[in-house]
Amino acid sequence: MRPFRSRRTRRNSATTEVAARLLTALTVTALAAAALTSTAAADSGPSGVTSAPTVPPLPAGWTLTRTPGAPAELTWHASGPVRMGDAALEVKAGSTLLGRGRESSDLRSVSVTLPTGLDPATLSGADLSVSAGARRLDRVAITAGAAPGARQPASPLPAQGPPAAVDPGTPGSLPTASGEYALPGLQVPGIPAPVEVTALVVGPTVAAAGTSPRPLVLLLHGRHGTCYTTNGLDSGDWPCPAGWLPIPSYRGYQQTQDLLASQGYVTVSISANGINGQDFALTDGGASARSVLIRHHLEQWLRWSGAGRRLAPAAVRAVAPADLSRVLLVGHSRGGEGVNRAALDSITGPAPGWTIRGNVHIAPTDFGRNVAPGVPAVVLLPSCDGDVSDLQGQNYVDDGRDLAGSPGADPVLRTSLLVVGANHNFFNQEWTPGESAAPSFDDWYDGSGTRCDTSAADSVRLTPAAQRQVGATYVAAAAALLLRRDQQMLPLLDGTGTVPRSVGSTRVLTAALGQNRRPLVVPADPLPIVTSGATTAQVCRTDAPSSMATGCPVTGPSFGSFAYTPGEPSRRALRVSWTAQTGEVRITRRSPTNLSGAAALSMRVASDAPAAARFALRLTDTAGRAVTLPAVQVTSPLDGVVAKGWALEVRSPLTGPAVAASGINLRAVTRTDLLPRSPDGTIYLLDAWSWSPGTVSTAPVRLPRVDLGPLQVAEGDVSATLQVPLRLTGDVSAPARLWISLGPDPSSPRGRPTSRVVTIPAGATEVTVPVPVDGNTTFDPTRVRSLIAQTISGIVVGDYQGEVAVLDDDPPPRVTVTAIAPAVTEGSALRWRIAVAPAQPTTLYLPLTFAAVPGGAELSTADVPFDWLQSIGANVRPGMRPRPLSAAVPRFVVPLYAGVRTADIVIPISTDALTEGVESVHVVGDADPVTGLRFMSALDVTGTVTDAG
Repeated sequence: MRPFRSRRTRRNSATTEVAARLLTALTVTALAAAALTSTAAADSGPSGVTSAPTVPPLPAGWTLTRTPGAPAELTWHASGPVRMGDAALEVKAGSTLLGRGRESSDLRSVSVTLPTGLDPATLSGADLSVSAGARRLDRVAITAGAAPGARQPASPLPAQGPPAAVDPGTPGSLPTASGEYALPGLQVPGIPAPVEVTALVVGPTVAAAGTSPRPLVLLLHGRHGTCYTTNGLDSGDWPCPAGWLPIPSYRGYQQTQDLLASQGYVTVSISANGINGQDFALTDGGASARSVLIRHHLEQWLRWSGAGRRLAPAAVRAVAPADLSRVLLVGHSRGGEGVNRAALDSITGPAPGWTIRGNVHIAPTDFGRNVAPGVPAVVLLPSCDGDVSDLQGQNYVDDGRDLAGSPGADPVLRTSLLVVGANHNFFNQEWTPGESAAPSFDDWYDGSGTRCDTSAADSVRLTPAAQRQVGATYVAAAAALLLRRDQQMLPLLDGTGTVPRSVGSTRVLTAALGQNRRPLVVPADPLPIVTSGATTAQVCRTDAPSSMATGCPVTGPSFGSFAYTPGEPSRRALRVSWTAQTGEVRITRRSPTNLSGAAALSMRVASDAPAAARFALRLTDTAGRAVTLPAVQVTSPLDGVVAKGWALEVRSPLTGPAVAASGINLRAVTRTDLLPRSPDGTIYLLDAWSWSPGTVSTAPVRLPRVDLGPLQVAEGDVSATLQVPLRLTGDVSAPARLWISLGPDPSSPRGRPTSRVVTIPAGATEVTVPVPVDGNTTFDPTRVRSLIAQTISGIVVGDYQGEVAVLDDDPPPRVTVTAIAPAVTEGSALRWRIAVAPAQPTTLYLPLTFAAVPGGAELSTADVPFDWLQSIGANVRPGMRPRPLSAAVPRFVVPLYAGVRTADIVIPISTDALTEGVESVHVVGDADPVTGLRFMSALDVTGTVTDAG
């Protein structure tokens, strides 16, 4: 998203994920602990003397801040404002993820707190980077209008598909009505301020459509600015400050709503500013919160159905009733991940009263790599996406392939549509310059040296109107197919690639899985292959970097990582190269495959080269009879930086005279040979299937579900490996496989993540993960280790991130408090000294909080330095009205370093010209947020401040 020019200070606007959960033994960050003005007292003794370690030399533009006893802070300083958007900012050293980045308050730097156990000295000479999606920010200009980069070789644009027999982009004949509703705010777990329950309703009028319920389409926008002013400022605040207006992102899809309403659908586009302004506090990027919001709206529509319609807002009563047994969810960007999570939550718990028939994901994120089983998915991938530029939404198609246990076991249609020339934002009119109420911007940055640049003479960029038309047309196609079972729409979405008239000359490429497909070749490791002549082949991991022998040296939507720890599960691709039209790749199946009755052999094939690679397949049956199918051709679909590596769908017919003359028994195909047909080439075969037109009848796919969350284990006196149970729901009717990664032990200076595949047998009622625990008899901080999970097959994952807290079970030290400066004037600092006996062998983070002052005036956020408030994690932003410290500051901590007996609480006081009289502050010891242990209960102090003048 655009640089915020407002007063907003974001502590973490990107997704705070794996590494961020490792930073401290408390739920507050160790950064806040380090930033507190706390010092070891003079009587600490030699064991408490700590000097700052030497900072290693870093690349230009990078700095490292190290505070003894606290995690180091790595910062990249940008040349201009860092745009904020849906993609997560990732800070890496080489290929190792250090953590999710946080923009500074002036949006000119990105910082990450280094994971516990990482030695900062190892960063010296490392290739440090900051990326948003596939775009590396530290090597490109940040500001728009940058000079164009080196021009990449241009490849011809892919051919437009054949014209479709139908056009879902044509408006229907029904008159429509529209209106909005605003209900009381919703309290969403994990974020403090209520989320608005606001929506735009558009549907056919009751007079035209009658009282028969009509299918419901719910739309959810992505992560954008939340508030704006009429003089051109925008921000990410929530709630909006006085004088600011909420950005109406939910109104940006009215063209789609109008089209659908005229065709007989009831539509509702919901607002999510309250989540966008607070999702930095959520470990999953806000997917679970968006699911809560979606399902809350659906609950209201369920309440407004039947006899409850009289309770509905006027905007709802003005349109035809909604049929909640036929619901389509449409999500843009992080909204795309939100609708997937809402579908997953709706089908893995108690029956909710509605049925989600499909999802449409527009330029979506997919941080969790969780696919809703049995739910059809249509994914629009904009080739010039400057935000979610790795096009990670492709995973909603790819990850569904093996979800139910084997390829094809979950046969619902999953389609990816590559929209050539579309950017990220312009699907939403309220994110389009010149058309939006609030400030908006083009997310693609010119200067890439590709045809996505608007300045390029051969630019492929779409106009905003053309882009919105594509979005509206394909949402309508999905609605007609999935909600009304209109089979005429299938060739638009099943990989056949027909194109409706409404999209004009826009090139839309399709590739699909499911719907009348049976697997022929699905690369696995090992795959029985034999090569000959000038042809070579190997199975490669789609998530591995090209430097690895087993990695696929290609980037693109089908070749991305999920997590950043060893051993993550990944799909495989068959990489085939040839330097002459000699030889072949022979792939032998362990058992014959039945291809009878299929119309064609369908393959998903990727290439990252502009030159065409032609090849043919030869099929052989168990009797040795063979037929060579017509050759197919593959090129990289676009020479832009984001479209390479996208797997095109190509088909070769399985019918015709040649097949008949060969006498091959298509019921018993046992071998597939790939034959070069161009002078040279390199392709990546993701999979090959038999395909026939039409739909298949599918029963609901019900899989068990596991959720990670806060788990606790007792430390004990001796080291042991404990089996920690995860939350399992549903019946494990068939064996399932789950990948689990356990973060490093914070107490281990060189701890590393570990991972394993957990096999869950049929009939299991519990899923456990082994956690090594170092027991002792010494009081030490609660240790928190992160957990992350991804399904492999036979099970779905809801909350894919969690943590295991190792609870200390040893007696705490004795705590005493001495007043050093309990009464001061402005410009000085209040100070108390905390002492523990005996001195502790490990660093403790002493939990404190501000309590309300009974009677009299309490110090407010205006009485202390703003930077100090930020350092202790206070909920403050520039320009906010002053609030008492007890209302603005959550739990904060004072670090007591290993071997040190004392630490100081220091509260700096600002000087102002106001006459305020005596003001007070009340500080009390808090409970450990994990254990609830109140070893700090002896701390209860009050300080007073008088005016400087």
